[in-house]
Amino acid sequence: MVVEIACGNLESVINAHNAGADRIELCVALEVGGLTPSFGLIKKAISIFKKDVFVLIRPREGDFIYSDEELELMLDDIHLVKETGVGGIVSGALLSNNKIDIERTKLLIDASGHLPFTFHRAFDLIPDPISGMLSLEELGVKRILTSGQKENALAGKELLKTLTERAKTISILAGAGINPTNVIEITTYTGVKEVHLSAKHKIGNNASVSMGNADTGMYDVSDERTIRLIISELNKLV
Repeated sequence: MVVEIACGNLESVINAHNAGADRIELCVALEVGGLTPSFGLIKKAISIFKKDVFVLIRPREGDFIYSDEELELMLDDIHLVKETGVGGIVSGALLSNNKIDIERTKLLIDASGHLPFTFHRAFDLIPDPISGMLSLEELGVKRILTSGQKENALAGKELLKTLTERAKTISILAGAGINPTNVIEITTYTGVKEVHLSAKHKIGNNASVSMGNADTGMYDVSDERTIRLIISELNKLV
């Protein structure tokens, strides 16, 4: 079983490494679903986390419908990120009807070259997930990060199970709301071989002056103990 941790800062990377996670998805701004991290953070993460470091390519928060200019930015980011020695790319694009933007997604995959490509949780917005998965398989996508189109993976376990059973060349990476109390139920019911979580908790100091609308002086860090508990639970399946 592969345990992937969504890491939004350097401390999270260190904790994921110390806890024994198999892979990290590196991003920033997890509170909006994640954005492309800085190149400094990418390089530092690679030096600390000796296993796979996958990098999210998402230029802004909001929807996944990108202009030509935004696509150009994403392609440039992929080319630059590849030079750092990352293990994989996480990205994707949708059309205005929330169907997969095959043309733009293919360009992102092609830019990734030999690196495995994960289609992120934009998948949870598409109207026909089975057809969408088959299309992504044809494009050469290696895995799909999905909650089963629900608020969390436990609620979406029926679709996760169906996708896993129907998948031929693609891996279903279950994510959203996974914790030590539900990871066994999710994995055994759905048959997924990979799980994704942030294991986050708040740390920091309360701010007396806000730097923005959502700023409290606190920030999210992936918790080493929670990651260890997840891994311990999954080891019971072996």
